[in-house]
Amino acid sequence: MSQLTLFDVVILGILQALAEWLPVSSKSFGMFYLLGVLKIDNTSLAFSMSIWLHLGSFLGALFLFRSQVMSALRAIFRDDSQDRRVLQYLVIATLSSGAVGVPLYFVAKDVFSQSTGQMVMVLTGALMLITATVLFFTPRLRGERAAGDVSPRDSVSIGCAQGLAAVPGLSRSGLTIFSGALLKFNGEAATSLSFLLGVVGVPAIALFDLISGAGASGLEAIQAIGLINLGVATVISFVVSLVAMQFLMELARRLNLSVFVAAVGILAITLNLPLVMR
Repeated sequence: MSQLTLFDVVILGILQALAEWLPVSSKSFGMFYLLGVLKIDNTSLAFSMSIWLHLGSFLGALFLFRSQVMSALRAIFRDDSQDRRVLQYLVIATLSSGAVGVPLYFVAKDVFSQSTGQMVMVLTGALMLITATVLFFTPRLRGERAAGDVSPRDSVSIGCAQGLAAVPGLSRSGLTIFSGALLKFNGEAATSLSFLLGVVGVPAIALFDLISGAGASGLEAIQAIGLINLGVATVISFVVSLVAMQFLMELARRLNLSVFVAAVGILAITLNLPLVMR
């Protein structure tokens, strides 16, 4: 039976779409709502639910980068150096992401299954301070490399950065864009490589959550959300993504969101740490 009302589904769909296109850790905001507002006591289940609520923004990213994805798929059957490079990037970065992210996923599941919701929100808030630090320094890193220059070594670095974001609090887009900036890619290229990788990474972690057998399963998460509710949340998140993603990506480029992310992290710690210490 679903643990979410239609109102909850609408809020989570909008929240996921808006947070996904800003480097602020959308999984964290989903967790805060599930644990802090809805008071879901199974923290491992809430973690899996937050993963599955990414489906709408995944479809938005797939739509936005559809030409690059199709070019990468065509590279399987034809010899085009540029398309092959994109395909090579997606394969190597995804494997690297899994090598880092899978162990962290199991650690997160284990820690969450033994922790209260308040403790998980404190940990998530603390990790958001790392995301805030990353966001603070990213604009200060300037490069000139284009996305087409991505090498296997770059792919490993960006993929590992994505893997770190398997745990709530660490922004997937924030870490991967920071990694691209460190590798001297320009802002547009770093952003493009980040969200293009997310087209593969989001469904991969959802599928892994379904079959991993760690803590509450993906199937339990789908049941807790409700299949119809999941469909509604996905549609809402997709539509909001289509409407707002270009604006939000431009906003993220123009504004340094480190202060906002730090404030949210500190607020989560401040509100929940006294409850943990009782």
